[in-house]
Amino acid sequence: MSTILNRILIIVFAIIFLISGGLILRYFLASRQVEQQYDRLAQQFHQAEKKEKSRTSEDEILPQYKELLTQNSDLVGWISIEGTGIDYPVVQAKDNEKYLHHAFDRSESAHGCIFADASCDVTKPSDNIILYGHHMKDGSMFAILDQYKKESFWQEHPVIRFDSLYRQGQYEVMAVFTESVNTGGSGEFRYYDFTDAENEKEFQDFVHGCIERSIYTTGVWAEPGDELLTLSTCEYTKSNGRMVVVARRILEGETELEDR
Repeated sequence: MSTILNRILIIVFAIIFLISGGLILRYFLASRQVEQQYDRLAQQFHQAEKKEKSRTSEDEILPQYKELLTQNSDLVGWISIEGTGIDYPVVQAKDNEKYLHHAFDRSESAHGCIFADASCDVTKPSDNIILYGHHMKDGSMFAILDQYKKESFWQEHPVIRFDSLYRQGQYEVMAVFTESVNTGGSGEFRYYDFTDAENEKEFQDFVHGCIERSIYTTGVWAEPGDELLTLSTCEYTKSNGRMVVVARRILEGETELEDR
């Protein structure tokens, strides 16, 4: 009887092993496919960017976006952080659900796509442009943002590049913090609700809230009229946690990370 039971257990464990192995292989292949897709897009983008093409007007779309727009008309810009692997197109839909589960080519994907909050005006632009991306276990999308918890990582990667369709921009990291969202509590810092300030006080309150929660001091401050960029991804040390990096656009004539 025990021999039969042992054989049954061996068969059961073998089936479990095969199923688990199949799921791991499936995830690996899906991750590899997504990586190749975004690598191709990045190569296409940067090759087009290097070509010397002048615009006749500031209202004209930057040349490097024209081909990408034929692939996805939801494209609104590009984000990159040198040396981190973040080098992705940014899209925007009428809601914040679509690109949680769809890649740039609009195919269903667990990796999704980096996307701007539906309430933001990327072109105008809004006072604060919020970008979301998944924290993928394979390290893709916005997973690397978790490294900003370390001050040394910020020191090595203090500048974020975010370009809209019409202009290029560099942003210096102002604050890094984690936050539990959708708690319903009065103490929750609803950074994801701030896109356009109704007045100067609202802008200053948001900046103060970010810096007050920052894991370390960057020495960067923002005043009303400055343009902000907020990157948000999942964070797993808190219930429904988010990892948040807020940056201020570097103005023309300013040096990066000048003392403030």
